[in-house]
Amino acid sequence: MGTGFVGLRGRLGAHYYLPLPAGARGRHQYVAVAGGSGRLFINKFVYKFTSIERGDVVVFHYPRDPEKSYIKRVIALPGDRLRIDHGTVWLNGQPLRESYVPEEFRDSRSMAEMVVPEDAFFMMGDHRSISSDSREFGPVERSLIYGKAVFVYWPARDAGAVH
Repeated sequence: MGTGFVGLRGRLGAHYYLPLPAGARGRHQYVAVAGGSGRLFINKFVYKFTSIERGDVVVFHYPRDPEKSYIKRVIALPGDRLRIDHGTVWLNGQPLRESYVPEEFRDSRSMAEMVVPEDAFFMMGDHRSISSDSREFGPVERSLIYGKAVFVYWPARDAGAVH
């Protein structure tokens, strides 16, 4: 796996893909993606040409301390109406189906309805009961998002695309 990593970086350029350790800040999303000790590729190039979409797992500078990076799932886009009722996310008046949230990490928190500001995104970790996310620090400005999690490469047993 290591040789493929070096070859991939060599062909694509280090500034487009960034290997990021799971033990870094934002660990809770990594737990969902790679069992808590994984490493993955971050595509730093994709959002220069495509839009951020609901469901993307993105990496961003933590709004309260830009020196830290977080990884979370995009739940709501600019202009979306969002509320959380006893753990159920309601998006534009419809409950959001979230098969990626493990049952043991669902929670019962609620949040009043809000409209996501223009040029911002509402992020949540898949392990809701232990996640520090937009419920705590608010929507994340587009300028803080710098990549999309695309592929877990370590440990080998967890290798594969991020969903």
